[in-house]
Amino acid sequence: MKDFKKKLAYFAVRNGLALASYFGIIPVPAKPLDLRCKVNNPIEAYYLSGWLPVLIEIDITRLRGFFNNAFFCHRESSNPFIQTLLEYEYKRVNSYQNSALQKFYDSWQPKNAAESLGLPPHNSSTILQQTDAKAAVLPWETILPEARMESRNREMRIQKRKAFMRGKKAELHWHLMGPASSEAGQLEFERLLKIYYSIKKRGYIRSSKPDGDICGYLLLDQEKWCILVYGGGQHRVSALSALFYNKIPIRLFYQKPSIVRREDVAHWPHVRSSLFTKGQALIIFDQIMEARQPLIESQRFFSDTRIEN
Repeated sequence: MKDFKKKLAYFAVRNGLALASYFGIIPVPAKPLDLRCKVNNPIEAYYLSGWLPVLIEIDITRLRGFFNNAFFCHRESSNPFIQTLLEYEYKRVNSYQNSALQKFYDSWQPKNAAESLGLPPHNSSTILQQTDAKAAVLPWETILPEARMESRNREMRIQKRKAFMRGKKAELHWHLMGPASSEAGQLEFERLLKIYYSIKKRGYIRSSKPDGDICGYLLLDQEKWCILVYGGGQHRVSALSALFYNKIPIRLFYQKPSIVRREDVAHWPHVRSSLFTKGQALIIFDQIMEARQPLIESQRFFSDTRIEN
């Protein structure tokens, strides 16, 4: 009987995790292993982690934000969240209008998943060209484009409900790309400022809840590595950066793949499925590692909006 219960529990966990992964749900153990005062290298943390996710402090120069747009996350970067906060702090703007965020949304409006990943039409699959930009997946992920789209639609509906409860006119908008109406942009501007002032007033307060930490993937290329911020941490990272935090606690190894190695490209799930060729997958990996935005020439509009220290 005891063996049967063990087998049943194993079956439930294994299939439950697979189902959660398919729908883009991230199951996280209740409490990560806190290595902040012991380890500052994610590879060392990985070998100490066992089966648990870990919490370590990462130098902000190692972080990449905005999904595959891969902006640096330090104050001198072109990250539109960070630049908007600095503009507001230095009284360059007092609303979404004319902010770096508005310029980003006006300029970054990919037509499909291929374009959002920085793959030109002649070097991308027909599937990616026919898939909504918001449904883009990374080559090493297991989630399918349709599940990614549903996950993001769900998040947009949540944000719309929150805005409605505050008496705000809201519409569905994914915050990492345009187009955005003036109303949607203003709501995102206010959301960003709310987090910024919360941290400025109370300090950064994390928790071991599923969304209590900023989370990320570890991308590894020989001796080079970076952390791609994943999920709902974009606003928190940007606020911390604008507030002069140089190191940020990041939760790692909370879902597979916990480490994305460039040399493993032939084994990445969406390369194996032929959604990406090896060459296309490496283009995306290298863009993130080097913090180069897709269609990087579109960055030019930031040249006169950066706030210097």
